Amino acid sequence: YCQLDDSDILYTLKRWTHSPDPILADLAARFINRRFFRTTFLPEEPSSEEMAAWSARIADWLVSEGLSTPDCAEADASYYLALDDSRHSAYERVEDSICVLRRDGTVRELSELADTSSIAALTRFVVKPYLCAPKEVSLAVSAVDD
Repeated sequence: YCQLDDSDILYTLKRWTHSPDPILADLAARFINRRFFRTTFLPEEPSSEEMAAWSARIADWLVSEGLSTPDCAEADASYYLALDDSRHSAYERVEDSICVLRRDGTVRELSELADTSSIAALTRFVVKPYLCAPKEVSLAVSAVDD
């Protein structure tokens, strides 16, 4: 295990593109050929009904593409639809400290000196839900502009 490297992983992925499992073959081919899923940021966490509708649309697509059978498509759709959250802040005082040299020779951290709400906005932790799915499937998602 400790001797695995990029070459081993790429070789294995290339072999999987010829797998008798059509889902594994497709996912491996997408990685090798850089046909990645679309990532769409959402304005809010989707409802379970929205997720079920998107999953059903992907399941139908899998069957139409010959990647799955009607009895397995619902389960197989889980490999093609992912929901998660992006979590970040633009400025973290501990990690990105910006120090300001004052006229009296003292050094202070920027957020201690700023009176404006803009510094507070930069330090606010932002959580954005996002969805990953094949570009070939239209999910009619209201995306967040970034």
